[in-house]
Amino acid sequence: MSDQLRGSVSEACSRLGRNPSEVDALLDLLQRNWYDSVESLAGVSPSELSQLGVPLRLAKELLDPEAKPTQSVSHVISVSGTWSPAVLGHAKEFRPVSPPEDRGGDGVSAEADLAEISEQTKLRADSGSSEAQAAGTGSSPVSSDVGPEIHERLRAPILAECGLDELMPVLLYGWVVGPCLLEFVGSLAGPLLLSGPMPAEELAGQAAVELGPLMLVLRSCSLLGYVGVEPMTRSYRAIPGPDLDVLGSLLGGASEVAVAMRAIYNAVLEGSSCMVPVCVNAWEQHHKTLSQRAANTSIGPLLDGIFLVPLLAALVKSCSWTSGIDTQLQWDENYQDQPAQLNFPNLTPAELAALDKLLSRFPQVGFQDGATGITLTRSGSRTLRRWSRQLLCATAAVAEIPQFRSVLHHSDSDQCAVQKGRSRAEVAAGQQSMSIMFDNPLLHRSLLHCLRDIFDRADFGAQPRSIAVAGCEEGQLLLQVYRYVQASTRRGSVLAQYPLVMVGVCADEGCRSKTAATLECASVPHCLVIGHFCDSAALRRASVNPDQTLHVRMLMESTRTYSPPLRQLDDQSAAAAFAWSHLRSVLQPGQNLEPIRPNQAFASLLEHFERLSESLVGSMGVCLAEVSAFEASSNVNCLHEGVALYQDLFRCIFRHQAVPASVLALAAAGAGLLPASLGAVRTDPSASRYPCRSCHAVSHLVQRPFRIRLAELSDLPDLVELERLAWAEHLRAPPEVLATRLQTSPTTNLVCTLNGRLVAALFMQRISSEADIDQQTFLDASKSHVAAGKLLQFIAISANPEVNGLNIGSELRSLALLLGHLDQSIEGAVAVTRARSFHSANAGQDFQDYVNAHVQGRIVDGVIGFHTNFGAKVRRLVPGFRPQDIDNGGCGVLVRYDLSDLSLLGRSPFVSAGSAVAERNSPAGRQTDGRAIVASILANLGYEVDLDNPLRGFFEYGIDSVEIGQFHALLSSVLGLQLPKTILFDFPSAVALGDHLDKLLCPADTPIRSQILASKDPKEQRVLGEVEPVGDALLSWALLASHQLVSILKECRTNLEQPSYQRQLARIAEKCYPNKLKYISNIEPLCEEVEGIVLHSWGLIPDQEHASVQEGMARMSDAVMQFWSEVVVRAAWQDILKVSGQDSTWPLAMLCHAVARKI
Repeated sequence: MSDQLRGSVSEACSRLGRNPSEVDALLDLLQRNWYDSVESLAGVSPSELSQLGVPLRLAKELLDPEAKPTQSVSHVISVSGTWSPAVLGHAKEFRPVSPPEDRGGDGVSAEADLAEISEQTKLRADSGSSEAQAAGTGSSPVSSDVGPEIHERLRAPILAECGLDELMPVLLYGWVVGPCLLEFVGSLAGPLLLSGPMPAEELAGQAAVELGPLMLVLRSCSLLGYVGVEPMTRSYRAIPGPDLDVLGSLLGGASEVAVAMRAIYNAVLEGSSCMVPVCVNAWEQHHKTLSQRAANTSIGPLLDGIFLVPLLAALVKSCSWTSGIDTQLQWDENYQDQPAQLNFPNLTPAELAALDKLLSRFPQVGFQDGATGITLTRSGSRTLRRWSRQLLCATAAVAEIPQFRSVLHHSDSDQCAVQKGRSRAEVAAGQQSMSIMFDNPLLHRSLLHCLRDIFDRADFGAQPRSIAVAGCEEGQLLLQVYRYVQASTRRGSVLAQYPLVMVGVCADEGCRSKTAATLECASVPHCLVIGHFCDSAALRRASVNPDQTLHVRMLMESTRTYSPPLRQLDDQSAAAAFAWSHLRSVLQPGQNLEPIRPNQAFASLLEHFERLSESLVGSMGVCLAEVSAFEASSNVNCLHEGVALYQDLFRCIFRHQAVPASVLALAAAGAGLLPASLGAVRTDPSASRYPCRSCHAVSHLVQRPFRIRLAELSDLPDLVELERLAWAEHLRAPPEVLATRLQTSPTTNLVCTLNGRLVAALFMQRISSEADIDQQTFLDASKSHVAAGKLLQFIAISANPEVNGLNIGSELRSLALLLGHLDQSIEGAVAVTRARSFHSANAGQDFQDYVNAHVQGRIVDGVIGFHTNFGAKVRRLVPGFRPQDIDNGGCGVLVRYDLSDLSLLGRSPFVSAGSAVAERNSPAGRQTDGRAIVASILANLGYEVDLDNPLRGFFEYGIDSVEIGQFHALLSSVLGLQLPKTILFDFPSAVALGDHLDKLLCPADTPIRSQILASKDPKEQRVLGEVEPVGDALLSWALLASHQLVSILKECRTNLEQPSYQRQLARIAEKCYPNKLKYISNIEPLCEEVEGIVLHSWGLIPDQEHASVQEGMARMSDAVMQFWSEVVVRAAWQDILKVSGQDSTWPLAMLCHAVARKI
């Protein structure tokens, strides 16, 4: 800045009555941002000054010779986000920000200035984010655009309409993040505002603080929008705005509010008995200040949490249904909450009146009753009990929160010494509170549902004989899993014939003895081993067969101790880019809270899964249940939906290594652990509203002989060779095209390696919409890549012909779809595929007609079927997409996968049993249905079937023993039959088996059907089904048509409508109302009686014994799902649910009867 300009600024400030220190502050601001070519204020517009950081009103005053003195420069700069010299000095105090109605001026509000500055800041941040996306770095980190969004969600007027139950996540987060905010204002905000953006390391040096705790504070403030991250330089900067200014004025230096808040934390930390008076007095003294200064800002609701959370926790401890954190029970919907009267004899009348005033903010919670009492309403009692686990854990775990002032400044103060000198018992108590906090019922439920998929089947001999549970925590999880299998799966009814042994993997001898006591008391068959991984050798020593063992791990990966990786990732590698894009906004803390670089965190996780994979050799896989770290946008979006945001902060404090689910999935795949079924992967439902909600992923992982990782540029020679092996010469992509794909989107290309050799690859990218495909050709598809695109595009998949039998192409596709599902910014996946057999079968047929025939099931194309068999839908043709594809006239077929529900993917073969049965009356259908089913199932396994060669057997395709089992399971599922295990040996070719299925699918009155029934051939009899015909009924589940199913359902409904059954249902409703789950469970015997009569009369079950009826009811449910697309089936099924009271409402007559009996 020139001397002439400095003089003109000083002159203008003197005219406005500014003191020298305030002039220096303004000059410093202009010095950092001023254009070198400007020599004076003459000719400069107010908008130009405002672009340099000067509030618009001050800019107008500086440039107006007739302007009169108003506010001080330091105050206006403080409002705009640049603090006064007093703030930047040793005092570190904010100048008070006057309430809006008290601010002077010429009618132009400071809020208008702030809105303009905030908008300009947001535009600059958006520009930086766009640059990062253009560079292909993946999702952007926490940036300044998070601030306005979360601030808007936390506005006091918006939350004023919320009840305590809806507001609780915000209050809890305010309580947890409070120490971070206090230290941010006291030590960090000044250097950020004075010096502008800087890396965390530089900020730590300027503020003289430790880097690890600093990163924790910066992450917390980033999520709240007070700090932004420059995407390209990874520098932190303060985000100016009214919320930051109010935060500074309330918590700066030795302000009374800050002192009161520290007193509350100290009272909780010391376990003081006077915690309630401390909270009540602090709130009484400062709530007016908070309501005035924090009006219309986001800080108010957060600071309320510091006053309210310990108070609400004290109310919880005073209730009769809890005596402490160790006795917290699972949330029970059946518990009947009653009004509760709580006494606080230590409170003075003034304090009790203040407590009543505080509770008046939530009148549905409670009110003052008597001289020393507070009465909780029924609603208030229910709300507190609902949140009791979280409230008690949050206050108990505050002892584990580092003393930020001491830790940040590496001080040896008395408080720090007290913290370091805590006893082992205190540390153990804090860790126990954290395990209770993260151990939420929703995660348990998803894990149990995963186990149900394994044990709720009739193939008992193929199921695990033992379950090894790591981190058994005194045996509670072991006991819960065993009881669930026993009571809620088919395996539970045959435990005498097929016993199940629970194997506990205990960390030490103390845990082992407690686990043994728990299981012995419950009479659970068990054995216990000590360690972290339960490998084959340990199981054999315990006399357990590892080949028949299923492993279960819950919260073991995120709570592991970080180990530095032995193999470092290259900073320029695709794996490092993936790690940075997904972990950049997720803090990975080391043992001393030092930040772990994303590439190191990912490499460590990969090596951890490699060790886990080695311990699973020969086993039946592992059910993995893990919480997932949220990225910034996810945290903001879920703030009012659960406790994930504040739990995320606690995980950082406790050095947990939680990562986003997509990172977890890719690391597991890199170690050869892949989901057994894509549809069985369970993620936290976004619509769930549960007090213990946090994002999680549960999956049954099995060990594969190959590994899947991201493709690197160094793989290019191997990819060129793979292209040569997999494609005909005219369909290959040249090396330069392959290199372009790798460089354009490095974090979306997958390769598969087998024994270190690259054997398959899947190239992908992101695009904005399906319309982008119309501008592509196969060789220049990379030009359409958009880093933030909403669609994942499969460009090409290639596999070495030598490994066709390993189903690698389908595994690559499954992992890609899973990663897309886990990325909230991706809406679907698309691919432009080609037809394999159109050229040889066209005979003048139009390409569109050929594709339509495939969709309708009249023909099977192996390549298109690769996608449609897995759940993709054909959208349209793409003319000219692949000009080199002469056989198909250069035309491609656009298919799309719906990623919203993984259960819809990878389940049903191309031709379902429903379509086969529906078309069985057609002569053409009788000739092709069976063969089409066989061909589509084999295509699912990665084999193209030559139906023109009837002598080619299954084993000539290279099918191994594992795939025989997969084929049998798929065929049994699509037909609704439990076929014999020897089906492929009895009918060893695709044509022979397909023709035999034609006989199975033909109508009951045809000569072929009669011949089968009269046949003495055991192979013929076995394929008919596992149930013999009863009487004259010639019906099996495979031959069940939709109209017959409707008739069965109507008979069941008619029987249930009989007065005798309705009276029984009403009596059950009387006992269970309003607990619908208990009601549905209690009517199970009655439904079994009614449906057993009907199913037996139709010849679908051999007798009315319990096991037969249960099997028949399960089969009927499967049949309903098979024909669910038909309106009459849906209506008949829903009528049964309504008549039996199993729908979402209570039947009026049943409800009236139950209520009348109660009255």
